[in-house]
Amino acid sequence: MVTALALLVLAAAAKAFGLSPKPLTYYVADTPEGMFRLQGLDFVPEPSQAGMSAGRADDVNGLVFSGSPEVQDGYRHEIAHVVLAPLRVSRRTPWLVVEGIATWTGGLQDRSFPALMRDFAFYLKNHWSYTLDSALTGPPAAGLDTRYATGAVLFQLAYERGGMPAVRSLFRVGERPSDIRLGFAKALGVAPDALDAAWRRKVLSYAR
Repeated sequence: MVTALALLVLAAAAKAFGLSPKPLTYYVADTPEGMFRLQGLDFVPEPSQAGMSAGRADDVNGLVFSGSPEVQDGYRHEIAHVVLAPLRVSRRTPWLVVEGIATWTGGLQDRSFPALMRDFAFYLKNHWSYTLDSALTGPPAAGLDTRYATGAVLFQLAYERGGMPAVRSLFRVGERPSDIRLGFAKALGVAPDALDAAWRRKVLSYAR
């Protein structure tokens, strides 16, 4: 099924990026376990307790699965994956771009981008050593996927400083960490060694 809310999110995201809305089928389950069963996976061990996401997207076939009772038919992050899939370039678009733009446009689970940034600001105040390299190579923080949040704020800055051309340029930066850093630095108009200070300052501006 495709609900009215999902259709609105799909259309708005497609319009913002100049893309044609893709056909979408949206499945809603009451729990993450139920979501996995909808995908034919009956033996995933306790996904709701294992930190697994309560949403999944199959952008090739235009499918979104939600297992979140809070989000239900409004899983904007996963809808964004389906809408924005045509922008990806094989072996040129890194995971930080894929997840960062879905988080920037659709939030993360039931948190909007601003709400996620407020949580991220609190995290950074207590973890000053966290950098872009941490996002590229380290694990997520407990209760907050810092990697997704880092990608999202970098997209926000790219848009503020270079508009949609800067945002689109990030889909071709390459997959090596050095390429990612250089690509984001160019999009933001800063030197690569100034990139961490720029996005950290932006995150902290969201602090309560």
